[in-house]
Amino acid sequence: MKKIIVPTDFSYTSKDALAYAVSIAPMLNAAVEVVHIYSGTFSTNAPNPYVVHVGMGRRESLMKDLQDFTTFEGEGGVAIKQAVTITHRLISGMTGRELIKLSKESDTLMMVMGKTGKSISTTRLLGSVARDVSAAAHCPVLLVPKEESYTGIRNVLYASDYDAIDQFTLQKAVDFASLFKAAMHFVHISEIGSQDHSYKVIEEKIFNFLFQDKDPSFAFHLVNIKYPNVIGGLNQYIKENKIDLLLMVSHHRNFISRLFLKSTTKEMAHYSNVPILVFHKV
Repeated sequence: MKKIIVPTDFSYTSKDALAYAVSIAPMLNAAVEVVHIYSGTFSTNAPNPYVVHVGMGRRESLMKDLQDFTTFEGEGGVAIKQAVTITHRLISGMTGRELIKLSKESDTLMMVMGKTGKSISTTRLLGSVARDVSAAAHCPVLLVPKEESYTGIRNVLYASDYDAIDQFTLQKAVDFASLFKAAMHFVHISEIGSQDHSYKVIEEKIFNFLFQDKDPSFAFHLVNIKYPNVIGGLNQYIKENKIDLLLMVSHHRNFISRLFLKSTTKEMAHYSNVPILVFHKV
């Protein structure tokens, strides 16, 4: 069975990510593996200091914390345990490097990580790491906003940058949205004042893909928006059209890298209030 990896630093943010992963796992026919990566020494100054349990070694203590972390209380707890297989793993090493390794494992389907407030998770282990992993992982990475709970995925926005439009990436996007019977919104933002003449080509490629065999079985929208900047245009569309998931494609330090690494475009990760799923094209 394929697995969804959820890295945790025992924060509330990563707990939100775990709850989201557990909610979508049945639709993806996947198990959930919760991973904690540790290094260095214990620190009582950390946002979520470790608890060293009496009579236990370090790994034993961390494993107990990890198992406690994945306990779902309340009426839904039993149902969750029955519906989803949850396993645990402790790894010693550098967080970003180990997460990239995990993304390459053959049974890894997806990685789900939390982001909080106006920045990617700022807790001790999952800081800028989430941003780096999003750009470099070899599996899809889902970034879940703080306190976001899964209520269904009905509308998926596919940010149609020119480099993200090809048979491979379009098929991955459509296949994922189809699992949730979601409508697809192919949205291209043309910055006001820019010499962007690529939309006609993008529109033709998407249209030809959607109708290559037969009429698509899902609702879709092809949209070109003039806006002062890409980030503002995407967020405006998200708000106005009740988007549940923003889907983007990383072409190895191409579009996604520009999105996350340029100072003017980091705002997408900072201010987006919907989960962002980053696909990666090798």
